Amino acid sequence: MTKKTDHPLTLVYEARPQGKTAGKTRRDSPIIYQSKNQKWYEAALRKIAVAKMVANGEVDEAGEVVPWEGPIETVVRIYHPIPKGLSKLRYTMARNGELRPLVKPDADNVEKSINDAMKSVIFKDDNQIVETKRSKLFGVIPRIEVEVKRWKYE
Repeated sequence: MTKKTDHPLTLVYEARPQGKTAGKTRRDSPIIYQSKNQKWYEAALRKIAVAKMVANGEVDEAGEVVPWEGPIETVVRIYHPIPKGLSKLRYTMARNGELRPLVKPDADNVEKSINDAMKSVIFKDDNQIVETKRSKLFGVIPRIEVEVKRWKYE
């Protein structure tokens, strides 16, 4: 039996942020292929999402995850590694969020990977996301933090 939670789900994936790559076609095939790294990355994110949904009791009688319906709100924080060789001042600024990364991957491409991984797990389709906030930051541990909650008008 599923329970309808109103509190947010928080997913943390400790790995270097990776954006959604453009698919490649082979010869004259109309099929678009993703790289193995992209598939592995999204599979790891999906595994974390499934574990969170199961731990939250968002499963049916058969133990299958039941994606949320209705509007969804997300907060995505993308932590890039702090570059080596920064002065003490700039290092402290990077840790405190006063200095932001201007490096690839782009935040929107990282978010696309995250949304594709959560699709059919936390929500049925990413068109349910009606509000999102994303930030690129520096962190001692490179990671992605995603907070997902049901959207409510306020």
